[in-house]
Amino acid sequence: KEQRERERERCCHRKGMMNIQALKRIVKDFRQPIISSLSKVSYHSIILFTLFASLFLFTFYKI
Repeated sequence: KEQRERERERCCHRKGMMNIQALKRIVKDFRQPIISSLSKVSYHSIILFTLFASLFLFTFYKI
């Protein structure tokens, strides 16, 4: 019984690691265009946007 539990944990862990690697690859693909556009857009507007987005999400989830 314990061995089966351990095997399941290992399988889940491997799946999680694979998902993380896939996410990292996706982020890397997205980062290039974002960085190139970041140089054009001012830093303050991005910070403001993230702040507004987080506030909006926070109020949305509270309702």
